Amino acid sequence: NLQTSFLTPPFGFALFYLRGVAPKFVTTLNIWKGAVAFIILQLIGLGIVGFYPSLVNYLPNRTYLTSKVAPPPMNPRLQYCLQEYKFTKFKDNKENIKSAIANFQSIKIDNLPDDKLDIFESHIDNASSTFKLVEKLQKSENEYNIYIKDYRDLHFSVRKKQKKILKIEKRISTLEAEIRNLDKDNVSERNKIQLEIEDYKLEIDELNKQIPDNWNERNKEFDIIYKAK
Repeated sequence: NLQTSFLTPPFGFALFYLRGVAPKFVTTLNIWKGAVAFIILQLIGLGIVGFYPSLVNYLPNRTYLTSKVAPPPMNPRLQYCLQEYKFTKFKDNKENIKSAIANFQSIKIDNLPDDKLDIFESHIDNASSTFKLVEKLQKSENEYNIYIKDYRDLHFSVRKKQKKILKIEKRISTLEAEIRNLDKDNVSERNKIQLEIEDYKLEIDELNKQIPDNWNERNKEFDIIYKAK
C-alpha cells in the first residue's frame, strides 16, 4: 500500500491525468510544482515508517509453535493471544497431531537422495519433540506467573527509587559543573551549591536505604525465570 500510494498519486496523477486535462497555458512545470508538496509528504511518511515499522505492521511475524528461525513479533500482545490460541488447539488435537506425524513417518521414501532424506527425518524429529517443548514452555510460563505475583510490587517500588536517584545524580553533576565554572572569589555561591549537593547526597543515601537487601537476589532470580520463559 505504501509503495502504491507513493508511486501513483504524485507521479501518475501529475504526469498523465493532469497533463491530459489541464489547459494549454498550464505547463508541466506548473503541475510538478503542485505535486512537489505531496511528494515531500510521501517521502516523510516513508521515512517515518522505515524508522518505526510497527506503526503500520501489527501482524506477528512468528506463527509457528516451535520455529527456531522465526523473527520476534512486531506486536508482543497480539503474539501472546495467538500463542495461547494455538496452544489450546494443540492441546485439544494432541492425539490427532501425533497420529498425523506417525502416518507421515510411515511413508516410504527410499527413492529420496540422502541429503533430502536427512532433512525429512530432521523434520519428523522436530515435529515429535514439539510436545515436550510446549510442556517445557508452559511450565516456565507457570513458574513466571507465580513468581511475578510477589515480585511485581517490589520491582516497581525499587525501579521508582532508582529512577529518582538517577535524576538526583544528574542534578548533582549539573551543580558540580556550576561550581567549576564559578570564579574563585565567589566563595559564598560555591558554599551554597556545595551544601545543596550534600543535601542531594543525603537524599540518595536515604533512598538506597529504602531498597530491600534482597533486591539484587530477587532481581537475578527474576532474570533467570524470565529468560527461561
